[in-house]
Amino acid sequence: MRDDVFVTDNQPPIAADPIGDADRVTAIARLRDLFAAGELSYDDFSRALDQALAASTHAELESAFARLPLPVRLSPMSRRLTSPVVVEARMSSLDLGTGFQLGADTSIVATTGSVYLDLTAASWDAREIDLRLKTKTGTIDVIVPRGVAVQPVLLKGQIVLDDLEPPIPGAPVLRVEATARMGVIRLTHDPQSHSTRRKRHR
Repeated sequence: MRDDVFVTDNQPPIAADPIGDADRVTAIARLRDLFAAGELSYDDFSRALDQALAASTHAELESAFARLPLPVRLSPMSRRLTSPVVVEARMSSLDLGTGFQLGADTSIVATTGSVYLDLTAASWDAREIDLRLKTKTGTIDVIVPRGVAVQPVLLKGQIVLDDLEPPIPGAPVLRVEATARMGVIRLTHDPQSHSTRRKRHR
C-alpha cells in the first residue's frame, strides 16, 4: 500500500493532501518560464516536468521544485536581520525596490503618505515573511513576485488583492496583515497598474 494513503474502518482509502489540476498547471507553467528564461537546463527541465506530471500530492509536487530557482532573491545569511524592520511614511512618498531588504518581520506604515514596495526587486531575509501594512489616509502599493504564496492573516478596510496567481509548489510565503482606515492598500503582480494610477492622478 502507498505511504501517502490512509485507511479508516469501513471507509475507502483517502490520499493525503491530493493536488488538483490547477496546482499541476501552475507548476508546469513555472517550469516552462524557467526553461524559456535559460534558468533551467534541458535535463533539469525534463526531470522536474516528469516529477510534476507523476505527482499526486503536494509533497510530491514540491519535491520536483526542491532544487529549482526561487521566484525571489534571498539575502545572504551573513546580512540577514535579527530584529523587525519598520518603515514609516508620514506625509512623504517612499519608493522601496532594489536595495530594500525585506526582514522576516516587516512593518510598513503610511500615515497620509504613499509607499511603493516592489518585492520582486527586494532581497528576502527568509522564505516565510510576516508583512504588516497599515495606513490612515495614505496608500500602499505592493508588487508581489509571481509564484509567491500570499496568505491573508488580517484584512481591514479597503484592501485590494489584484488578481494574484496561485503559488508554485514550495513557494516562499508572504503572510499579510493589512489595515486601511481611510486609505487604500493594494497587492498586485503588475507594476504597470501602479504606474498607470500614478499618471492618472498627476
